[in-house]
Amino acid sequence: MTYAETNEKFGKLIHEAIDCTNGGNAKELAAEMVKALQTEHRTLQQAFLGVIKLTLHEYAKASFDLRNQAAVEWAKAVDALDNSDVRFPLI
Repeated sequence: MTYAETNEKFGKLIHEAIDCTNGGNAKELAAEMVKALQTEHRTLQQAFLGVIKLTLHEYAKASFDLRNQAAVEWAKAVDALDNSDVRFPLI
């Protein structure tokens, strides 16, 4: 699979995951996400959380209004905790 194909597939899956948050219980969804993550190879766990870290860094720059202001501000706070170029090693 090419990088472009992987990115397209990932984008579609993220949209599906986001759709599941509409009406889902946030704590239960988070628990399911952790459960799924912990069943993956530990290197993939690192890779996934590295993507989450970079996602929060980029989301901190997003435009916002009252509907997503708290989320963007939280992403900014998380990003400020680690403004270095920390990478999760893929061992």
